[in-house]
Amino acid sequence: MVPQLLLLLLTLSAESNSATVLVRRTGVTPVEATALMRQVTQRLAVPGLLEFSESQRKLSLFALKDGTSCGGKPDCHAELGRQLEVGWLVLVSVSQIAQDQSLALELFNVASARVLERESVLLPRRGEVPAAILDDFAARVSARVLPALVEPKPVVVPPVTTLLRPLEVKQPVLPPPPPKSHAGGIVLGAVAVAAIGAGVGLLVNGLGTQAKLKQGVPGEDGRVLSELSGSQAKALNDSAGLQLGLAAGAGAVGLALGITAVIVW
Repeated sequence: MVPQLLLLLLTLSAESNSATVLVRRTGVTPVEATALMRQVTQRLAVPGLLEFSESQRKLSLFALKDGTSCGGKPDCHAELGRQLEVGWLVLVSVSQIAQDQSLALELFNVASARVLERESVLLPRRGEVPAAILDDFAARVSARVLPALVEPKPVVVPPVTTLLRPLEVKQPVLPPPPPKSHAGGIVLGAVAVAAIGAGVGLLVNGLGTQAKLKQGVPGEDGRVLSELSGSQAKALNDSAGLQLGLAAGAGAVGLALGITAVIVW
């Protein structure tokens, strides 16, 4: 009693993992075959067996009523199982020969596309499937299907999240500054040297001009008498003064430029 009650509970609570499919019909009308299929599905009492109306609904989504169009091909039966989203199929063949009506049952594994269990039963009365004649086949089917239903599913443990560390803000690495240009200092230094050189030249010329003014012949009274006329002496004196003045200015400019060149270097 306890095993039967446990089987009933599993049948009611298990997820659908198997279904019945009509794959052959001989000498039986479609209406009668559908009625027999409904009885087979109800009386197999296999855990996880999909209800016949639900299996018909799913097949209708693919414009199918049963599996008779497969012609007994395992690949076609496997595709039916995938469409029904089950791992097992009970393939049912219904035959009517004279007054005898029979059922051929096969347990088909969708993943391997193989038949693992077979059973043939002769119905005691036309159109009637007593539950007792399916007991042996149902027990063998349950032994195949039940382990897959009760097998514990692996528990996926989410990874332990680590504490978030504050983001470290890295200071951007700046490129080194470009080398300082000394072109300005060089130019100023060169101009300063040129100004000083010009000043020295003017100074020398001015002193030379003054020396010419002092040249002459000693007179009877002991004074030096210049050979230059008054206008010539005045012109030389003016020229010497101008040259000495320019020399002083050039020297001052050169000195200032030299100091500035040192500062900007």
